[in-house]
Amino acid sequence: MNKFNYRFDAAPNFKAKIIRYFVYTFLVFLATFSFVYLAHYTGDLLGVDVNKPLREIPTHVVILGLSGMLFAIVLIYSIVLWVAKSIFTKFRV
Repeated sequence: MNKFNYRFDAAPNFKAKIIRYFVYTFLVFLATFSFVYLAHYTGDLLGVDVNKPLREIPTHVVILGLSGMLFAIVLIYSIVLWVAKSIFTKFRV
Protein backbone atom coordinates (compact mmCIF):
# COMPACT_ATOMS: atom_id res chain seq x y z
CA MET A 1 0.00 0.00 0.00
CA ASN A 2 1.27 3.44 -0.91
CA LYS A 3 2.00 5.54 2.18
CA PHE A 4 1.54 9.00 0.69
CA ASN A 5 1.64 11.80 3.25
CA TYR A 6 -0.98 14.51 2.70
CA ARG A 7 0.33 16.85 5.40
CA PHE A 8 1.65 20.32 4.60
CA ASP A 9 4.90 19.78 6.46
CA ALA A 10 5.62 16.60 4.48
CA ALA A 11 6.80 18.74 1.58
CA PRO A 12 10.52 18.38 0.82
CA ASN A 13 11.24 22.14 0.89
CA PHE A 14 9.65 25.52 1.59
CA LYS A 15 8.60 26.13 -2.04
CA ALA A 16 6.82 22.78 -2.18
CA LYS A 17 5.02 23.62 1.07
CA ILE A 18 3.72 26.87 -0.42
CA ILE A 19 2.57 25.00 -3.53
CA ARG A 20 0.72 22.50 -1.31
CA TYR A 21 -1.06 25.35 0.48
CA PHE A 22 -2.25 26.85 -2.80
CA VAL A 23 -3.31 23.50 -4.28
CA TYR A 24 -5.25 22.55 -1.14
CA THR A 25 -6.90 25.98 -0.97
CA PHE A 26 -8.00 25.77 -4.59
CA LEU A 27 -9.25 22.19 -4.24
CA VAL A 28 -11.23 22.95 -1.07
CA PHE A 29 -12.82 25.95 -2.79
CA LEU A 30 -13.68 23.78 -5.79
CA ALA A 31 -15.11 20.98 -3.62
CA THR A 32 -17.23 23.39 -1.57
CA PHE A 33 -18.57 25.06 -4.69
CA SER A 34 -19.35 21.67 -6.25
CA PHE A 35 -21.15 20.46 -3.13
CA VAL A 36 -23.32 23.58 -2.80
CA TYR A 37 -24.11 23.55 -6.53
CA LEU A 38 -25.00 19.85 -6.39
CA ALA A 39 -27.26 20.38 -3.36
CA HIS A 40 -29.14 23.23 -5.03
CA TYR A 41 -29.37 21.41 -8.36
CA THR A 42 -30.67 18.22 -6.74
CA GLY A 43 -33.15 20.16 -4.62
CA ASP A 44 -34.46 21.94 -7.70
CA LEU A 45 -34.61 18.68 -9.63
CA LEU A 46 -36.65 17.01 -6.88
CA GLY A 47 -38.91 20.03 -6.41
CA VAL A 48 -37.67 20.92 -2.92
CA ASP A 49 -37.05 24.55 -2.02
CA VAL A 50 -33.59 24.48 -0.42
CA ASN A 51 -34.15 27.89 1.18
CA LYS A 52 -37.18 26.67 3.16
CA PRO A 53 -36.65 25.66 6.82
CA LEU A 54 -36.24 21.93 7.46
CA ARG A 55 -39.24 21.77 9.80
CA GLU A 56 -41.54 22.65 6.88
CA ILE A 57 -40.28 19.74 4.73
CA PRO A 58 -41.52 16.16 5.34
CA THR A 59 -39.24 14.10 7.59
CA HIS A 60 -38.53 11.34 5.06
CA VAL A 61 -37.42 13.92 2.49
CA VAL A 62 -35.10 15.54 5.04
CA ILE A 63 -33.54 12.19 6.02
CA LEU A 64 -33.05 11.16 2.39
CA GLY A 65 -31.61 14.57 1.54
CA LEU A 66 -29.15 14.57 4.43
CA SER A 67 -28.08 11.01 3.62
CA GLY A 68 -27.50 11.95 0.00
CA MET A 69 -25.57 15.04 1.04
CA LEU A 70 -23.35 12.98 3.35
CA PHE A 71 -22.62 10.53 0.53
CA ALA A 72 -21.93 13.41 -1.87
CA ILE A 73 -19.52 15.22 0.45
CA VAL A 74 -17.58 12.02 1.17
CA LEU A 75 -17.37 11.28 -2.56
CA ILE A 76 -16.33 14.83 -3.49
CA TYR A 77 -13.62 15.07 -0.84
CA SER A 78 -12.32 11.59 -1.72
CA ILE A 79 -11.93 12.77 -5.29
CA VAL A 80 -10.23 15.96 -4.05
CA LEU A 81 -7.70 13.96 -2.03
CA TRP A 82 -7.05 11.68 -5.00
CA VAL A 83 -6.46 14.71 -7.25
CA ALA A 84 -4.16 16.28 -4.64
CA LYS A 85 -2.16 13.06 -4.37
CA SER A 86 -1.76 12.79 -8.13
CA ILE A 87 -0.70 16.46 -8.41
CA PHE A 88 1.81 16.16 -5.58
CA THR A 89 3.35 12.93 -6.86
CA LYS A 90 3.51 14.17 -10.46
CA PHE A 91 5.26 17.41 -9.54
CA ARG A 92 7.16 15.88 -6.58
CA VAL A 93 6.01 18.45 -4.04
